[in-house]
Amino acid sequence: MTAHSTKKHGSLLVKDARTQRRNNAELRFRAYGLTAVIVGILALIVLLVSIFSNGMSAFQQTKLTVTLELPEAKLDKKGQRDLTAMKKITTIGYSKVLGDGLIAQLERLGIETDLKAKEVREILSKESAATLRDVVLADPSLIGTTVTMEFLANGRIDGYFKGRVDRASAELDKNVEPGQLDIADALAEHGLMYTRFNLDFILAPDASDQRPEAAGLGVAILGSILHDVGGPVCGVARGRSGLHISRRICT
Repeated sequence: MTAHSTKKHGSLLVKDARTQRRNNAELRFRAYGLTAVIVGILALIVLLVSIFSNGMSAFQQTKLTVTLELPEAKLDKKGQRDLTAMKKITTIGYSKVLGDGLIAQLERLGIETDLKAKEVREILSKESAATLRDVVLADPSLIGTTVTMEFLANGRIDGYFKGRVDRASAELDKNVEPGQLDIADALAEHGLMYTRFNLDFILAPDASDQRPEAAGLGVAILGSILHDVGGPVCGVARGRSGLHISRRICT
């Protein structure tokens, strides 16, 4: 009689050691994958919070309201409202008019300072003179009247309102005087200096290092759109009337 060897088979209802090890390995793999996803999501959240918390201030800008006279003797000496002649008055001339208006406003409010006139004017952004010039050239009838307008504060004053500049750092910074911070605080108490949403950060073009507070992303955004729509944009310039786009073959 031939003896046949018998082979034992495990039950389908009972997990053997090999199956248990495989199941355990699969559970560990799922746990590792889930942990990696959770860590990735947390890292993304931390990154987004960091980006928005550090960059949110860029979407706000410090401005001040100034009530000033627009003297005909300085802005249109001939009194003819001839735009060609009026355009010969540069932003330097408008800067003096604006600075005189700010100083006169401080005197009306009883805000005293030991700063020189030039240092008081420097509270305003260098962009402010161009802003005033654009408004006057667009409406020459304003000459000889008193207007109330909103202007950008300079970058250091803006940084002071956003917590990047304090009095200790101002003592060491040649671009800002503690007395300018005093004036800024006084104007804020009168509701004439404030921080608001900065739409120009989205719409305005880039600016020089002399007026960084006026910089925006408008050119970059517009250039990206035109690049995607119709090819590279090799020239984007800013004029007094807006942005001028130049499209040509880039080399």
